[in-house]
Amino acid sequence: MGPEPPWGLADVRRALAGSGPGDRGVAAIAARQHGLVTTDQLLYVGLERGAVAHRVRTGRLYRVHVGVYLVGRSDTTDLARLAAAVLACGPDSLVSHYPAGWLWGMVPFPRGRLDVSVIREHGKSRPGIRVHRAAAMDTCDRRIRMGVPVTAPARTLLDLAEMIGERFTWDHLQQPEVVLARLAATIALRR
Repeated sequence: MGPEPPWGLADVRRALAGSGPGDRGVAAIAARQHGLVTTDQLLYVGLERGAVAHRVRTGRLYRVHVGVYLVGRSDTTDLARLAAAVLACGPDSLVSHYPAGWLWGMVPFPRGRLDVSVIREHGKSRPGIRVHRAAAMDTCDRRIRMGVPVTAPARTLLDLAEMIGERFTWDHLQQPEVVLARLAATIALRR
């Protein structure tokens, strides 16, 4: 079998429960990841690199980022774009800043480059993705929202304030529903 997939071996095993190898396995994984699979996941379900290349040539896989493919269609949703960015940046990466604010209902969906946070040495830069390297990422900073790994609301708010700078006001938020105690805990962890 190929290397462990970035989305997590346990997630792939759950997705494959009751599925056969090959295309059924690909479909099972893609169903849990907004229609996306990675090269490592394709190899994990038993496809050879030549089979992956054939599926790309015949339109069964569409490249979104290096090593990340959309299964069966070329159009992406906003959620698929965010999930693809996380998959492209590697294990432990999280959607952050403006895209995270959109996932939490704080700001409109950002156009242009997407923001992903990674732990300092980890994660890969990719075209169309702005990578933010954090010194640390506590478990309280991590969430899954609409099937996408994302920074927690309090951390997202801090990231937004940092990007907007002195111009930041509560008016920048569509729904200012952040618990102050959680925000204080996040600030303490960043020091």
